[in-house]
Amino acid sequence: MITSKEVFEKRKAGQTYEAYQMGQELVRNNPNDPWNIKALAYCLVDLIKDASNRNDDNSLRSFVSELNGLDIDQNDEILVRSVNHAKGLGNPQTKIIADAKALSKQGRHHDAVNAYRTALRSFPSDISVYEGLGWELYRVGKDIFGTEKIDVFKAKQLLNEYIKLKNERPSRLHSLFLRYADKLIGSEGFNLVAFLRFWDLNNLTHEDYEPYQADNGKSYPSVAEKVIQHAAKDGLSRHIEDDMKYILPYVDNAISTFPENFWLTYYKAKLLLGVGQNREAYEFSLSVAKAKLNEYWAWDLLAETLIGTDTEKAFGCYSKALTCRSDEKFLANVRMKFADLLIQKSLYREAKYEIDQAIKSREQEGWKLTETQLQYKNAEWYQNTTATKDNRDFYKQHTAIAEALLFDSLPWLNASLGNTFTTTKNPDKPKRKIFLSMANQSTPTEISVSERRYPFKSMKLGSGLKVKGEYDVERRFQIYLIEPRSEAQQWDVFSEYIGIIDHINHDKKLAHFIVDRKIDGVIHFENFSMNFNVADIVALKFASHTHDRGTQYTVLACQPTNKEISIFTAKRFKSMVRISNGLGFTMDDIFIDRPFIDHCKINDGDYVEGLAVLNFNRKKGIWGWKMVKIAEQSLKRI
Repeated sequence: MITSKEVFEKRKAGQTYEAYQMGQELVRNNPNDPWNIKALAYCLVDLIKDASNRNDDNSLRSFVSELNGLDIDQNDEILVRSVNHAKGLGNPQTKIIADAKALSKQGRHHDAVNAYRTALRSFPSDISVYEGLGWELYRVGKDIFGTEKIDVFKAKQLLNEYIKLKNERPSRLHSLFLRYADKLIGSEGFNLVAFLRFWDLNNLTHEDYEPYQADNGKSYPSVAEKVIQHAAKDGLSRHIEDDMKYILPYVDNAISTFPENFWLTYYKAKLLLGVGQNREAYEFSLSVAKAKLNEYWAWDLLAETLIGTDTEKAFGCYSKALTCRSDEKFLANVRMKFADLLIQKSLYREAKYEIDQAIKSREQEGWKLTETQLQYKNAEWYQNTTATKDNRDFYKQHTAIAEALLFDSLPWLNASLGNTFTTTKNPDKPKRKIFLSMANQSTPTEISVSERRYPFKSMKLGSGLKVKGEYDVERRFQIYLIEPRSEAQQWDVFSEYIGIIDHINHDKKLAHFIVDRKIDGVIHFENFSMNFNVADIVALKFASHTHDRGTQYTVLACQPTNKEISIFTAKRFKSMVRISNGLGFTMDDIFIDRPFIDHCKINDGDYVEGLAVLNFNRKKGIWGWKMVKIAEQSLKRI
């Protein structure tokens, strides 16, 4: 008698067909035995797989039909899974997909793409086919987009095929194709915005907005930030109004999400200008000009927003643009725009200078002259006019109107001029400290500016300045204008504090002062012409710097004063002294240091009159009083 165990052993030995025949006999003899059914079912599973691999459709259908006739135990999960998989191989749709997956596992991605294309033609409603084809196209794309010089034609073909699929969106796969598309920015014949219309920027995922963290610890912009910025730039370069209108709302969202990205604001202004919204573009252009005061293109942009509504202000902006340092080849277009306005004002000599400079720069670069330049060159007025030697003084006469656009609404802030310093990173680029008086701040804010940008050399430390500026999105204070402030007092933006000298180190030429429990510090002798003595009352002005060890004070001004110091900082006293181990203590706990005891020959029980100063005992961590001066002839023996 044949047993199911023998069938399993025969199958295990690789004699599948013989095991199958034995299994058939077992089931015929005892069709209700679950082990007999299980033995035959596994033989049929193996035969179905073999027939599928050999593309033997007749045998495949026959074996699947026989497997369908078996009463499979549904509690046997492993057998049920194997049977269902085998039955699926008998389905032509499943077979094609299985073939495609097998090709993918072998790394034959081009063949897998073709297999999925075949499946898609036969089963156009199967979402899994779209998904599988999408991933295979992505894998094929690695070879296309992974090269230094991308074959744009092949890349566009791949993107075009993918974008027509009906796979899940948003999804990781969809975002991966967005990365591919972004690599083609600037490529001839590829319109990123047109692609994004089909890709749909509403499909951006949360992960797309996350910055990229490199292995070296550096952080790079997110995919969303890069793509939207690139799309804005691409839309502008093509001058297609519909594309610019499409991308504008996404630029708005990106500005809110990535406020530190200046270029998004710049492109927002350009896009608004491109779609004819000049009034709105003007507001954004103001922000651009404030952030990039010394860049010609920022003032050129502001001028463009004004050219149709206020030629005088545009005139000033072009004047300002041409005072900025830049390569002449970049200034040529600005010069030609400015020349147009100069001609409108009949300023032909100045206009010819601008045109000559623009022509010269193009010729030096080996570029052909523009049609407008050729027209001007042949114009009668041009040939009959002698150009100015240069227009630099002319620019300066008209830049005030441009600067007023940015700064008129800002208040003048009082400031004082600080010292010069350099950094180890830029030792050849000296900077100046500026101490700025800000509303609702008790102490001035310290900022720094380039020494070379402003003529400070003839000014004394502490000289009065007036400043226009504001905080940017990163909370850095940006200075726009600095001018001397007439009738200012030295360091007048600082409050005056009354302090007392409580210790002097003659070797180091330092004097220690105290104002109250929160404020004390040292004074360097060489910075001031006065003589310092213990117990001197002084009027102080200082800058503060807070670090991990607390607050440090840099004294800017110090002079003797007749003003009274706070009774909580210094007080006069008369008291009997108790001596212990060479140290003195009055009856009201004023400490007298050993030098006073020895020099004045103070004995236990003596009566002393003097001046005491607030003092912090670092060892005990408590505040107390310490004598700093003994009154002459005050010592009385009891």
